[in-house]
Amino acid sequence: MHSEKQETLVSRYPEIFRDYNGDPQRTCMAWGIECGDGWFDLIDTICKAIQNQTEHVNRLWPNLKFGVVAAQVKEKYGTLRFYNEFIYADGLEEHDRDRLEKYITQVNGMVSFAEFMSGRICEVCGQKGSLDGSSFPRCRCKECENKQ
Repeated sequence: MHSEKQETLVSRYPEIFRDYNGDPQRTCMAWGIECGDGWFDLIDTICKAIQNQTEHVNRLWPNLKFGVVAAQVKEKYGTLRFYNEFIYADGLEEHDRDRLEKYITQVNGMVSFAEFMSGRICEVCGQKGSLDGSSFPRCRCKECENKQ
């Protein structure tokens, strides 16, 4: 992904695209976002959904300090991979662990849906695409496939 688009995502979602515990190797920005610009809107949408869910949960239970940090965002086998780590307060009570599990399940569902949708969105231009049947699959629209 071009640097301007990456910078846009980082500025919109600084809590998601940040160093994890100060370790720059534990953030996707150590490698950059490794996919085409066509998935920018998809990544923007998933980050917005994660941010909204995190803010909602943290308003309800501010002492839990839930959060998501992107570990790596890339293309693999023709679809998006959005690897993330969850952060939360130390010493959670048992009822807080149930809340954490629900939060993790919700975020993982959002990520899985975005990864699934990426197989229908051209990685190059963002139009409707499909996975080709090659041994190194890519998701392209007909126009972008013909340019290759």
